[in-house]
Amino acid sequence: MKNQKSRLGLTAIEVCVVLAIIGLLIGMLVPALQKSKRNAELATKREGEPAYSPAAVITIGNNSYIRLDLLGAPHQNAGEILRTIAAFEKSSGKEVSSWNVEVVPSGQTRGIWVHHPTPPPILLEQ
Repeated sequence: MKNQKSRLGLTAIEVCVVLAIIGLLIGMLVPALQKSKRNAELATKREGEPAYSPAAVITIGNNSYIRLDLLGAPHQNAGEILRTIAAFEKSSGKEVSSWNVEVVPSGQTRGIWVHHPTPPPILLEQ
């Protein structure tokens, strides 16, 4: 007769398999939660409100960089990009003569580079 023992624990292989499955599930859940958080932030933003903070604009000479971090390609965010440029002109008092959209390899719209010419110097009469 065989001596039968009751098996109470898990083997090391079984524990590794369970941990791998849990890791895969977490790996699929985290990006989905990040995307839904970003969509919720965009949904709560009021219409017409600029997508940038004027304090976060970086200006070097005649060029400024406006960070946006919008989901989707530029053609999907055309309205938001144009509203942001208009809000930048209004808040900075600088007229934008040209602009380029920065897109990251994942296809997201990262920001806008704008060029604003230097205003002519004010000549004082003597």
